[in-house]
Amino acid sequence: MKTLKNTIVFLLILVAIFAVTYIASPGEVHKFFGERTAVQPPKGVLNVVDANGGTYTLTEAELLGVSILEMNAGGAGQAIIALTLPATSTLTSLMPNAGDYREWLIDASALAAATTTTVTAGTGINLIGVTTDDDLIDGLEWARLSCWRKENTDVDCITSELINVD
Repeated sequence: MKTLKNTIVFLLILVAIFAVTYIASPGEVHKFFGERTAVQPPKGVLNVVDANGGTYTLTEAELLGVSILEMNAGGAGQAIIALTLPATSTLTSLMPNAGDYREWLIDASALAAATTTTVTAGTGINLIGVTTDDDLIDGLEWARLSCWRKENTDVDCITSELINVD
């Protein structure tokens, strides 16, 4: 009986050590199955304000601390907003290694229905979608931007427009 109790205690300690080793803070790179990596996105919101309805170029510093890009625009100029992703040469901390992965939700739900937000690729970024219009986000809608670093310094991103289903 004492041996069984010691074995159980030993296994619990082993499981605890394993769990603590693999639980990481937001933004830390995790290695899975040797080659694949994933970066757990922080839970922050970037309020993207474009009062002129023109363009907004994101920076690595802005993307590092957030997982939600909240689109806001005002005035008569909010019909078209161009949201440009940064060049991959500037993403040295965001996704430093091949296989690193990050995901953001672009929230355009507060914009007028006639508003269009266009996601534009920075240099070295390849946008991928199910349709040719997945880089367009209508007002009152959302989009998911899922990006990963390739073996070279390029980044592929899948854009998926999401609609309110209720």
